[in-house]
Amino acid sequence: MRLRFGRIVVIAIAVETLTILLLVVLVAALGPSDAEGAQQAAERLGRWVGPIGGFVLCLVGGWLVAKGAATAHVLHGLMLGGTVAAIDVLLLLMSGSGFELLFAVSNLGRLLAGSVGGYAAAVEHGSRAA
Repeated sequence: MRLRFGRIVVIAIAVETLTILLLVVLVAALGPSDAEGAQQAAERLGRWVGPIGGFVLCLVGGWLVAKGAATAHVLHGLMLGGTVAAIDVLLLLMSGSGFELLFAVSNLGRLLAGSVGGYAAAVEHGSRAA
C-alpha cells in the first residue's frame, strides 16, 4: 500500500485555505464595513462557516485524495481529514482561542467527512475493501 502523502498535504492546505477564504468573502459581502464590526461578524460567522465549510470541503477533499488510488481509499480520506484537523488545531492554538466543544466536534467532523469522501472514491473505483 502506497499512501499519497504529497497529495494529502496539498489538498489539506487547500481545504483549510478555502474555508478561511469563504469566511473572508462572506464577511466582506455581508458584514459591516468598519473593522471592529467586521471582526465581530467574522467571529459569529466563523462558528458556522468553519465547521460546515470544513466538513463539506473535507468530504470533497477526501474523495479527491482517494480518487485514483489503487487501495486504502478510506485511509487516504481519513489521513486528509486528520491533516486538515491538525492544521485547524494549530491555527486555533496560534490565535489564542480557548478550548470549546465546538472545535472538537468540528475536527471530528473533518475526520468523518474525509473518510466518507475516501469511501465514495472506493465505491466509484469498484473496490470492495475500500
